Amino acid sequence: MKKILVILVFLLTPIFLISSETDTTTWNGNNVTYLAGEILVGLQSWADESDITSALLQINGVIIKDFDQLNIGLIKIPNNNDIHSAINTLKYNTAVLYAEPNIEMSMSAFHPNDPYFAGTAPSPNNYAHQWALYNFSQNPPSGAPDADIDAPEAWDYETGSSNVKIAVFDTGIPMIGGSLSHPDLDDPARFILGEDFTVEQNTIQDLNGHGTHVAGIIGAETNNNEGIAGVAHGCKIIIFQTIKENGNGTVSSFYEAVKAAVDSGVQVINFSGGWVTYEETIKQAVEYADNAGIVQVYAAGNEADAGLRFPARFAYGPKSIEVEDTVQGSLNLLQNWSAFGSVISVGATTAIDARSSFSSYDLDSNYISVVAPGGSGIGYPFTVTFGASDIFSTTPNYPFAIQQGHPEVSSSYGYLAGTSMAAPQVAGVAGLILSRFSTLSASAVRNVIEKSSEDVNWRTQPGFDKYIGHGRVNAFYAVAPPSTPNNISGSWYSTHPKISWASNIEPDLKHYLILKNNVPHTTTTNNYYIDYSETQYSIGNPKTYVSYKVKAVDITDQSSDASNSLSFAVNDGIEKIGADEEITSETIDSYGLFGNYPNPFNPSTTINYQIPEDGFVNLVVYNSLGQEVVILVNQNQTMGKYSIKFDATSLPSGIYIYRLQAGDFSSTRKMLLAK
Repeated sequence: MKKILVILVFLLTPIFLISSETDTTTWNGNNVTYLAGEILVGLQSWADESDITSALLQINGVIIKDFDQLNIGLIKIPNNNDIHSAINTLKYNTAVLYAEPNIEMSMSAFHPNDPYFAGTAPSPNNYAHQWALYNFSQNPPSGAPDADIDAPEAWDYETGSSNVKIAVFDTGIPMIGGSLSHPDLDDPARFILGEDFTVEQNTIQDLNGHGTHVAGIIGAETNNNEGIAGVAHGCKIIIFQTIKENGNGTVSSFYEAVKAAVDSGVQVINFSGGWVTYEETIKQAVEYADNAGIVQVYAAGNEADAGLRFPARFAYGPKSIEVEDTVQGSLNLLQNWSAFGSVISVGATTAIDARSSFSSYDLDSNYISVVAPGGSGIGYPFTVTFGASDIFSTTPNYPFAIQQGHPEVSSSYGYLAGTSMAAPQVAGVAGLILSRFSTLSASAVRNVIEKSSEDVNWRTQPGFDKYIGHGRVNAFYAVAPPSTPNNISGSWYSTHPKISWASNIEPDLKHYLILKNNVPHTTTTNNYYIDYSETQYSIGNPKTYVSYKVKAVDITDQSSDASNSLSFAVNDGIEKIGADEEITSETIDSYGLFGNYPNPFNPSTTINYQIPEDGFVNLVVYNSLGQEVVILVNQNQTMGKYSIKFDATSLPSGIYIYRLQAGDFSSTRKMLLAK
């Protein structure tokens, strides 16, 4: 049988951030504090930053944060310029959907009093150690603000239910004299002693230190003026020992622990270990837990690009591996498996939201589900030294094996790094989700975790990718309802009421619900709605008023509060659409040329555009010298959305420009061919 690897780590240099000055003003009738000179700008779906060049010149503004996938960017003007005047100038530009000050938020999230979380630990350690849960660029490690799982914000909605049990397969838990001994892991009502499957000592006392660290991340006793805070500190934790003091474990110990966990009625399994090779027994164990409806969270491993370990690899499939059987000589075995919807494979990120260099991924396939903070591990892959850029959690309150190679890891509390530390954060989030939404299936919990994750490498790898999967987990998005749609405005589209609003930022948004006269009317995934069942009031007809509000709805079917109401004067007596009917047709009310995908690309990419009326369309690609490369479209087209594939197999690497001309509309964009 193969042995498991416990921890690997790597080096990453931290960055230091400079705070901005603040100012105050009145906004929407309230006195607010905002970052001086900073304006958040949302552009229309068809627009890009080139469309506001003239407006930026008028206000002496510069873009300090590029417009992202939601077409939202950050602009800076001189601090002594009037921000309201600058905002009004921007709003006059038709490309601008909204502009508003970058207002500071007053935190209302639950911040527990645990000293290592709150930063009140005795000197010289009186700094906030748990940046993975709440990162405000504290020093150390001087990471990026919000490069965390937003735990305090999530705790406003859910801290974990005692009805949810999370199994920890690891090296055990601190015990002295047969009793729980760690002050943050000593509540027998929450920390339940399972079985020892290592056949080493017939006790689950942790002599290694790894299991104690993992258990503390998931569920350390919280708001008890002691030590650290745990992600799901209201859930129960069942400890099963599957790894020996030396850091090794067997397939059979994992298999037996899975069966025992199913019998114990757990809802979540966390295993921060794994095997390089496929074994059928591992698959059988995973399938057994999958059939029982248990969420399974497995660490991807710490081998960088050498590929994921089992059982984390079971998150995706099917996959076939051809392996030479050394016993049978030249006989080749074909090993196959299919994906299990309950399995979540977890990679690691650093305090600046970059993938940890040690975090395993597969060169050829996308096997990572999500990532979570796992630290840097200064010195990887040579002489590793754990420190403040890593993950802080509980350790045994007596000498333990990890200290033999790492004397910097202190007793009771200390730093470690690896996907071993990332996985329990995801297991904790799964516990919070099941505490709040108890009827969700295991695959549905995985879906919530994936869809609510933040795509932190979207600039270089937009969307699901092999390095960080769906993104870095966000506990707040996973359990909280979406925010109320804002910046709602009304206009007439021809003679029909049209409402628009700023797009929500939640990655797990499902749709928007339109309320008409305070009654649910229809849903849309756009950030606008046109009601074709109503016509603008005209003299000589009976007059009535209709009102509209908008709610945001996420994938757990939680809805936000309703937006402000907008009313329109319309003709009375015409046919109305019923409240249970949904508008399925999509109206295009503007020209638009959109960013190509993928970008950078090799050798082909897709260009998307839309036209609101029939007409002649010309779409041409140019090189960086302005020379025409290819004409993609040169013909009459009907109103609609179009996708055109551009194949650059025969072209050299470099920057290319594509231009769309249709009617009076003209727009250009850049793309990068990288061979």
